[in-house]
Amino acid sequence: MRIVKESEERREEILDVAESLFATKGYTSTSTNDIIDRVGIARGTLYYHFKSKEEILDAVVLRFTDSLINKAEAISLDKSIDLIDRIVLTMTSLSSDTELGKELLSEIHKNENALLHQKVQDRMLSRVVKIFERMIEEGNAIGYFNCQYPYETSDMIITYSYIAFDNDKMESNINKERLITGFIRNVEKLLSIEEGSMEKFFCLKMKYQS
Repeated sequence: MRIVKESEERREEILDVAESLFATKGYTSTSTNDIIDRVGIARGTLYYHFKSKEEILDAVVLRFTDSLINKAEAISLDKSIDLIDRIVLTMTSLSSDTELGKELLSEIHKNENALLHQKVQDRMLSRVVKIFERMIEEGNAIGYFNCQYPYETSDMIITYSYIAFDNDKMESNINKERLITGFIRNVEKLLSIEEGSMEKFFCLKMKYQS
C-alpha cells in the first residue's frame, strides 16, 4: 500500500510542478527537462507516470477543471448564502481567471487539442448541470422560482454560459456589458424571476474578477 501511495504522491507532485511552470513560463516554453529538474526525478520516473508532455497537459487540465467544479459545488451547498447570490457565485466561480486558467484555456482551444477540449466540456456539462438543477429545484420548493423543467433549464444555462463567456470571445467582444446583460435577462426569464434580480450581484462579481 505504501508503494501505491508514494506513486500517487509522486504523480501529484509532477502535476503541481507542471502547473506552476505552465502558469509562469507557459505550456509551450516549458520542457519535460524543466519539470524533471524542478521535481528532482529521473526521466524514467516521469515517463512511468506520463508518456509525454501532452499527457501531462491533459492531466493538468482535467485536474484544474475538477477543482473548479468542486469549488462551485461547495458554494452551491452553502445554505448560509441566499439562493440567488449562491447561483451567481456558483456560476462565476467556474471562471478560469487565474494565470494558470488562462494558459490552459489558450492551449485547449488549439486545433490539436480538440479532443481535450471536448473532454473538458463534457466534464463541465455533466457535473455542473446537476449542481444547477439541484439549486433550481430548491428555488422551486421555496417559491423563488417557477421552473417546470429544472434539468433542461440548467442544461441550457450552462451550455450557453460556456459558449458566451469563452475567454477568447469575451476578449474580442466590444460590448461585453451587453453580452452579460443579455445572458442575465435570459436566465431570469428561464427561472421566472423578476427582471434585475440577478443583475447587480452578477455584474459586480464579473467586474471584480476581470
